[in-house]
Amino acid sequence: MHYIDRLNILPNTQQRFGNYFNSQPELAHLVNGNLKRDSIVIYGKSGSGITHVLNAICNTYIDHNKKVFCINTQWLLHIEKLLKFDHDVDIFLESLMKFDVIAIDNLQLLYHKSNVRKQFMIDIINFAHINGKSIILGCSNPDRDFTKSKKLAQDFNFQRIELKELSTYDVFKALTNLCTPEDEIPEALLYAISGYNGMIQQHIQCLISIRFNPLLKAIKGKDLAIEDYERLFNIKSYFPKQQFRKCFYQMKFDFTGISLSKMSH
Repeated sequence: MHYIDRLNILPNTQQRFGNYFNSQPELAHLVNGNLKRDSIVIYGKSGSGITHVLNAICNTYIDHNKKVFCINTQWLLHIEKLLKFDHDVDIFLESLMKFDVIAIDNLQLLYHKSNVRKQFMIDIINFAHINGKSIILGCSNPDRDFTKSKKLAQDFNFQRIELKELSTYDVFKALTNLCTPEDEIPEALLYAISGYNGMIQQHIQCLISIRFNPLLKAIKGKDLAIEDYERLFNIKSYFPKQQFRKCFYQMKFDFTGISLSKMSH
């Protein structure tokens, strides 16, 4: 059966490098669209943007007229259950031939799975490798990444990219991108939110909550310091774990000549 015809194998079109903010040098050639035949494993902690980067890579390939097969490990495990015979597996693998890129997210879901199920994944990776396909893999738990084994690393020569925690400046850029001049969000408020450790989703939720807080309109036009915004909106309450500053206030960004309206475009 042609199971691929029943699946949504397209990446999320909203997740692109244009709205992903991470200044890690390891990502530079991907962000710049310098594509080649790759075998890449993108890994890091949950919430670090692995799925976003994987989809952004796939969308870049599509922009270059490449055919992309993008899928979650959970769906592949479901397909594996439906393939009862070796012949079924062969047909499935052959159906991948029409794609230039094989992208598989959430490899950590293979943890504690049987060797048979892991072998199915390895067969897909090997098939893509020997047929000259680009392989993009995502894993949101480094401790459950089976591609770290010496044999797989040797066989496929993966380029491993660890997504690290975003810097304060990266978070600031991401929040700025979500604002428009009409929102009139003070830069000091964005910097106050960016100064906390946490997943980017927490920073975004904090921004959204404060944006619709009536208090923000009440203090509109007032020249407040970062500490004032923290106190007024109790920003630390949006970040449940103990927080440590990513930078000190003495290391504030140089916003000279940069307005929020310019940065938002």
